[in-house]
Amino acid sequence: MSSCKLVGCCLFLLLIAGSRSAWSVTTLTFANGSSLTFDSVERDGAKVKCKSAVGTMEYDADTLTPAERAKYFPEIQPTPGTATLPTTTVTTATAAVSINTAVVTPVPMNSPTANPSASTVASGALLPAQTKQTPSSITNNADKDTNAIARWMAPFWKGDTMHEESLFLWGNPEEEASAPLLFDALEILSVQDSSLTTQYQQGTDWRYEGGKLVRPNGSRIPWTSTTEMYPENAGPKGTTMAKKGGGFFLFHEGPFIHNKQVVVTYRHASGVWGGPIPTYDPSALPKTLKKLQARSPLKIVAYGDSITVGANASGLMKCEPYMPIWTELFRQSLENAYGTQVEMVNKAVGGKGCVWGAENAAAAFKDQHPDLVLIGFGMNDLALPADQFDANIRKIMEAARVENPDVEFILIQSMERNPQSLGGVGNIAAFGEKLKALRSPGVALVDIMSLHAELLRKKRYEDMTGNMINHPNDFLARVYAQAVSATLVNPEAKP
Repeated sequence: MSSCKLVGCCLFLLLIAGSRSAWSVTTLTFANGSSLTFDSVERDGAKVKCKSAVGTMEYDADTLTPAERAKYFPEIQPTPGTATLPTTTVTTATAAVSINTAVVTPVPMNSPTANPSASTVASGALLPAQTKQTPSSITNNADKDTNAIARWMAPFWKGDTMHEESLFLWGNPEEEASAPLLFDALEILSVQDSSLTTQYQQGTDWRYEGGKLVRPNGSRIPWTSTTEMYPENAGPKGTTMAKKGGGFFLFHEGPFIHNKQVVVTYRHASGVWGGPIPTYDPSALPKTLKKLQARSPLKIVAYGDSITVGANASGLMKCEPYMPIWTELFRQSLENAYGTQVEMVNKAVGGKGCVWGAENAAAAFKDQHPDLVLIGFGMNDLALPADQFDANIRKIMEAARVENPDVEFILIQSMERNPQSLGGVGNIAAFGEKLKALRSPGVALVDIMSLHAELLRKKRYEDMTGNMINHPNDFLARVYAQAVSATLVNPEAKP
């Protein structure tokens, strides 16, 4: 069973109407071995209510380790023979994720002792970056599997094979659920669950028809009903979001959406991508490129919101297939391409916008002396005027230049927010125009929004999101990594 799915397994049926009691906590440990840090945890009847600066999540007792259940639900007797699963050890540090080796097993930044001052939302939602990554006690084979990394970093816009394109199937019970593929498939090579542990069979589990993967009735493929996808009324906290025009749509942080998605690998005709193509430009980041070509050590600082933290990558959530966060995929791509040491320090913090970014930039970059800075704000700045966004990005850049006058930048235009949500996409498009105006030698732009918009011409938002509103899933996180990597990795260079 996938470690993600273990969280949702029902070990107890609880109907508890206990009194409310609260604790100030550092971490809450779950039965799948992961731990999360919250500002407060409150027992509320049959659930624990976990609060942070960016939201509230609720958990049943059966999702916790026996030790945690004993603390919050003392009336529940432990099941004989039950043992607490091991938890990952993460060292608290004032610096964020610091990766200094060529291959490092990714550890979720929501694991054990995250900095209490940086708020989190349950199961890998909006997560702190104030932790230092160390190898996990649970082996993440994906990070050590060079074939997996090669698949995940193969640009989706090139070649004739699509690797692990994600789909979310939903519909009415009387109909067969289906979802469109990005390209017309010449041959379906595999259909798997999102953990890559279950292979679905053609005919009984799926068929390919009219450019879509179709789920026959009785299939083992996960499926969501229309009423669950678009409920009329709000569900429990953390399970729905208000929808434009009335009603609600499905929402979840953590592995919930990931577990409902499937991935398809298939062959297609070459040269069929008609959208923007990220390109290698040796003049865009000349100082960074010079260091890489000389095989000199390179230091990168990533600074932004929860997308830059890595939400909702399976590796961050400690879910199979343990795909590393996109900044780590980017780091590995540089090391693989140039054979040099690349250090990535991730200073991103979930739930933050560019105003916070400008105010805290000096502290974030202090003593870091970065050669390259990735800046990824915008998703939490929807209502901010574009001119103010521009001013804050400039302040962030100036703060980095104080530490290293020769620092270079990759500015990242955010993915789209779910257009069905209240507030829509806000001013994100206008932010992109401001970022374009900042381009110059030493300042590159990666326009994820344009790539995402083109993907959405064929695919649906739910096929590429990890939470249904503003986080990428593994597939779209790879788009981030592939596009950012394209700025510095020459596709024509021989390995």
